[in-house]
Amino acid sequence: MVSGGCRPKYPDTTFLVFDHILNKFILRLNFSHSIKAVRMKKDKLAISLVKKIYIYSFPKMQILMCMDLRHNSQGILEMTPMLNSERDIVVFPGCEVGALQMVYIKSTEVTQSSTPISMKCHTNELSCIALNQDGSKVATTSEVGTIIRIWDTATTEQLLELRRGCDSALIYSLAFSSDSEYLCCSSDKGTVHIFAISDTKLNKSMVLGRFLGKMGGPLKSFATFQLPPECACVCAFGTDNSVVAIGMDGSFNKYMFNIDGHCVRDVYDIFIDLVGTHMRS
Repeated sequence: MVSGGCRPKYPDTTFLVFDHILNKFILRLNFSHSIKAVRMKKDKLAISLVKKIYIYSFPKMQILMCMDLRHNSQGILEMTPMLNSERDIVVFPGCEVGALQMVYIKSTEVTQSSTPISMKCHTNELSCIALNQDGSKVATTSEVGTIIRIWDTATTEQLLELRRGCDSALIYSLAFSSDSEYLCCSSDKGTVHIFAISDTKLNKSMVLGRFLGKMGGPLKSFATFQLPPECACVCAFGTDNSVVAIGMDGSFNKYMFNIDGHCVRDVYDIFIDLVGTHMRS
């Protein structure tokens, strides 16, 4: 964890690991600049500052890699979730605008660093990325927020191009389902989009695609549901064709969807009673 809020107990330059069984902090790392993102799994840990990224083995905490970044104020960083995956990688913004940097982190021992691979994904700055469970696919979108692209991390080839909408939007989150069948996306427009990644025929094509040329190429989501646009939320897939959206206002939404594109809200709750409007930003 990294402290935040209006009265943090620790500075945002401090990274902490809390053991809930021992009921105490077991690790503390201090950095010279603010921590922008953390990704962790059983054997590895990645921490991004604005202009530097550190990758550690865990729990030994040996530095496997330390790299300079061009700029990463948004903390764009993802690591392959699955343990012992053949595509054990870390991805983050590259040295060029719209580029994605990819580094292999298969070993948990300090060895010679693998050469980073750069992928030119968009013409504008990246705003959000997501890896599927085994790290074989990565989804990217830019600060424009209209187009989402799916890439093969082994070949760096583009697999799919998806259209969230025609108006610019701030993308809050992208997430693959555990089986990589679907991708969901949330933004400041309030609409959560669900795309089919494997059976792409489920997605909708733009009616005027043949007249719009390249603009009509991307596939549209086959299912959507609406949340309040003024509340930022993060979405992810649950079990049995469900999508969960967690809002910054403390709200919990669970929607069920089917392949016909029908969505229905299954659960709604307020899991945190926030006090003070300063906590809602």
